[in-house]
Amino acid sequence: MPFKNSYRKLDTKTLINNCVQKNPLSWSEFIVRHSPLVYRAIRKRLQNHNFQFNNEDIEDLRQGFFIKLWQEGALEKVKNSSNINYWICMVAANFATDFYRRSRKDILNNAVSIFEDVVINKRNISALNFIKSNMFTPQKKIEKKYREELIENALSELSHKEKIAFKLSIYHNKRYRAISKILKVSLGNVSSILRRAKKKIREKLQQNW
Repeated sequence: MPFKNSYRKLDTKTLINNCVQKNPLSWSEFIVRHSPLVYRAIRKRLQNHNFQFNNEDIEDLRQGFFIKLWQEGALEKVKNSSNINYWICMVAANFATDFYRRSRKDILNNAVSIFEDVVINKRNISALNFIKSNMFTPQKKIEKKYREELIENALSELSHKEKIAFKLSIYHNKRYRAISKILKVSLGNVSSILRRAKKKIREKLQQNW
C-alpha cells in the first residue's frame, strides 16, 4: 500500500505533529518505530525494582503505555523532536514505576472494595488487560469498549468465588497465594476457580463477538 508506506518516510517532527492530531496511520507508524525502545525501557525499570515479571507483563505494559499517550495527548508535551527517544525512555520508565507501585500497594483496605476497579490517574483499569489488542485507532477503542461491556456482563454470570478471584487477579494484579488467603481456599482451588472463570468469559465473548 503506497499510501500507508509513505508514513514510514515521515521525519520525526512531522510524524509527532500528525500523532498530536490523532492521525491513525501516523500513530501506527509511531508505535512501530518506538515499540522496541518502550519495551526495553519498561523491562529495565522493572528489573531495577526487582519486580518479577514475564514477557506478557512487558507486552501488556507496552500496549498500556501507547494507549495512555493516545488518550492523554501526551506527545503535545514534546518540544524538541530530536529528543524524542530520551523522552520516550523517561516516560515509559516512569510508567513502569507507577505500575510497580500499584502492584505493591495493598488495595484491599477499608477504603476499597474488592468489587471496585483500581483507579490510576483518575482512570479505571480496563478489564481489557485480559484481552490483548495490537492496534490503537479510534475504531479499535470502540471495539475495546464493546468487549469491555461484554466482559462485565459475563462477570455478572460468574459464581461469587469466581467473580472475586477473577477481579483480584485481573483488576488488582493479586498473586495466587494472596487470593487463596482471601478466599480461604488452597492454591490448587484458586487455579481451578480462575480457569473456570476465564473459560466462561471467553465463551461469552465468542458467543457475542
